[in-house]
Amino acid sequence: MKTQLADINFLSVKYHAAQPKDEFFPVLKRRVDAYFSYNRISKCGNRLVWFKIVLVLMLFAGTYSLLVSDYFSPAADLLLGILCGLSHVLIVMNIGHDAGHNALSQNTKVNHLACWAIEFTGLSHYMWKLNHNVIHHPYPNVRPVDSELNMALPYLRLGSIYPKRWFHRFQHIYAPFIYLFFTINLIFIRDIQDSGILPKESSQRTIRQFPKRHYVLLFFTKLVYIGYALVIPMLVLSIVWWKVLIGFVVVHFVMSMAEMCIQLPLHINEETVVTEIDEKGVIPNCWYRQMLEGTVDYWCESKVANFLFGGINTHTIHHMFPGICHVHYVALTKILADTSQEFGMPYHRASWRASMKSHFRKLHQLAIEP
Repeated sequence: MKTQLADINFLSVKYHAAQPKDEFFPVLKRRVDAYFSYNRISKCGNRLVWFKIVLVLMLFAGTYSLLVSDYFSPAADLLLGILCGLSHVLIVMNIGHDAGHNALSQNTKVNHLACWAIEFTGLSHYMWKLNHNVIHHPYPNVRPVDSELNMALPYLRLGSIYPKRWFHRFQHIYAPFIYLFFTINLIFIRDIQDSGILPKESSQRTIRQFPKRHYVLLFFTKLVYIGYALVIPMLVLSIVWWKVLIGFVVVHFVMSMAEMCIQLPLHINEETVVTEIDEKGVIPNCWYRQMLEGTVDYWCESKVANFLFGGINTHTIHHMFPGICHVHYVALTKILADTSQEFGMPYHRASWRASMKSHFRKLHQLAIEP
């Protein structure tokens, strides 16, 4: 993958070097390593993770099978469709995410195979890994590199360093409507934009020459997804086709809101900052400080949230140690919080409700700022 990306300008972007006497990250890393050594456990997934994977896949297969059985009422079919759609969210967060970081298993072949679960959701796991691992993860909240910031262009202004358009003054009002189309955009627009077939607002490209086999796989995945998620229900259900189409859109609205409720508090709110590289391609922060300043955690001690969200809510430790499975993040976040306090580093955490409110206050603030 690195060889395919070698000619991209953003790969020459560099972080400002940490101060020679800054021991924060070396100490944090030693404490994290000591946690695994002391408890004699692997950094990868454990039995609980694999049990959850079985449950998630059973939820996907079970709800879809019941849906296409045509045994239930239209209202029940819609509920089954929503549950099936939410299983897609769980697949990405609990299987694809860790597998994409080679954190699910010590066996890289198992991780690669598990990554293919993302294809069930209509996404290309290849494009997902490029956008998430290569672009977003090393550069969260860094303009113009972070693909997550670029994806919102031009509809939302997510930092004061972005140009302001007249309609941005209302963005805190219309943003929830934009968020409803998050998953539809990911599946049917963003993947194709990143392949270079469709233009996009940002000139940032993941790769200059998309491998031909991945063009084939990209469109094959989309066709399979449309086939099982839309065409087959239209053919087998005793419901007129346009109602099935409406149900499909409603399911995606629910999926999008679930994704947004989990992800919105993480990177864009009043506590985080959006950083811009200078004319020499240097990010003014050192690497780990950018991770701290650009991320907010919530429900850090909740094992239920960790189980359901795949550790997304404890996002700071994930950005620092992406090769560690999410099942360990509750304990590691405590180590991160203590170490940050000891060294006076800006670790951010808040309740989910406070973070969500802060996100929309930030949108309003950016709407009125020049």
